[in-house]
Amino acid sequence: MNPGSETNLSIASWDTYHIFSGSSFKIGDSAITLGFGYTFGSHTLRETDFLDPDILDNVKLPDSFNFKYRNYKFLIGFSI
Repeated sequence: MNPGSETNLSIASWDTYHIFSGSSFKIGDSAITLGFGYTFGSHTLRETDFLDPDILDNVKLPDSFNFKYRNYKFLIGFSI
């Protein structure tokens, strides 16, 4: 995690990485755009970071939680 990227609105403070690619080409007087994007990120969180141990008496939880984020985007655009 990068310094200064903390959050108090989410239980995971992961950094996400984005990879995008695309192309545009002409057909007659029109232009067509095609693109693809992939976003990913992950974060490991200890249960003590966000759970109150007094509330969870006699509940056995793992020592940590692994969060993973994946997102795919496909773009089609055209202009006439």
